[in-house]
Amino acid sequence: PWRNAAIKLTDGLCRIAIIKGDKAYMPAYVVEPGQTFPDDVKPPKRFTAGTTSWIIQGHAQCGRMLDYTPSLELAGKLVNYMVNDADWLDEEGRFLADFLPEDYIGDFVDLATGDSRQKNPIHFHAHANTIMAVLEYIQASGDRTYLEWAKKCYAYARNEGEALMGWFPEWISGKPYAQTSETCQVADMVTCALKLSQLGENRWDDAERWIRNQLVESQLVKCDWIYHEAEDLPETQPKFNETVDRVPERNVGAFAGWPSINDWVWYPGHPHRWTRGIMHCCTGNGARALFYAWDSILDFDQGTLAVNLLLNRVSTWADVESHLPYTGQVDIRIKQTINLKIRIPDYVSLNEVTCKINEQKSEVTWEDRYACFDEVDRDTLVTIIFPLNEKVEKIWNEGQKYTVTFKGYDVVEISPPGVIHPLYRRDHYRETTTRFKKCELFCFSGLIPDI
Repeated sequence: PWRNAAIKLTDGLCRIAIIKGDKAYMPAYVVEPGQTFPDDVKPPKRFTAGTTSWIIQGHAQCGRMLDYTPSLELAGKLVNYMVNDADWLDEEGRFLADFLPEDYIGDFVDLATGDSRQKNPIHFHAHANTIMAVLEYIQASGDRTYLEWAKKCYAYARNEGEALMGWFPEWISGKPYAQTSETCQVADMVTCALKLSQLGENRWDDAERWIRNQLVESQLVKCDWIYHEAEDLPETQPKFNETVDRVPERNVGAFAGWPSINDWVWYPGHPHRWTRGIMHCCTGNGARALFYAWDSILDFDQGTLAVNLLLNRVSTWADVESHLPYTGQVDIRIKQTINLKIRIPDYVSLNEVTCKINEQKSEVTWEDRYACFDEVDRDTLVTIIFPLNEKVEKIWNEGQKYTVTFKGYDVVEISPPGVIHPLYRRDHYRETTTRFKKCELFCFSGLIPDI
């Protein structure tokens, strides 16, 4: 039934789209049932065109997963229009303003002060989502025409955020006044780094840094602090379509809508700071990025298993047990006879890496930063060991200076700390003995590091 539903949706979108040769665009980003449009409808520009990126992703995935050619063909035509005619990102990958001057609908207001600060904003997520859509299409179709363009866009976006931690601003324009991030664009950039890497453009180190830091820190895993923070708020009666029943508990697993670099919820000077906590577009994007991260840890192709990210993962071929961030050790428990490749992070010198097979020191061959082992038999334990040291970095973010301590990729301390719900409270990561917890993963029961 899901295949049939997806194909019907695709066919409906194909009927709505205005197709002109090898390009296509959507005539509106809100369409009512039965609504039709003339072929000469004004082509969308800037933000109105940018909303097409979500449709491109859906078509590309439908084409790839369901082998449905009309989906993939329309995705390609929408990509052609977005890259060349939407006036959304330029040839050098730079993000353009959300609206043309004649279409602009009003100033962006700083909620902390009430001041009108941005004459024409540039929304990070709306633009980064287009990079992700183009990469999704390249993966699905094999058409690499716009890969170099996507790389330029990614480089521009990366430079607009804090690349060591994976924090990216909600708005690019309007500085220097301080602003928050959104989990949406953090998730976008994680996803783009993973997809570029899968396309042979190595961005694994970016991806693992950002997954381990801003992405996972933005997920709500405990909610007791919310009740404490809400103690001084006035009581209000819920409306007919609202509830006050266990709201924090019901949001465990959701993602922060407006985190700062050191706090889960933050908006300076605002009299009602809880006006900004969660917006659930961030939950959808954050959850999807977690899936992409999980899916990208391993890649199996023609008898070779590549371990791309040093994160825990069980699979048909092998189980990855990572001791990071406690100590620089990763154990790979082989479940089928395979060739094995393990990527070593960029903070490690390859001559400092020790490799063991069943606890015995073993020679290894190198392919770029991958340690390679040929024909590793089932029930073999492959262990990689390397130094894992702390490093202190001085970071400027939104006009504020921070001192950040990294252990490998993982932030273990940030100063000054957050105020409402500080992020990176990770003193236990500084221990050198791996903490374990017992859990069940699929049909596997055993010990994995507790992070």
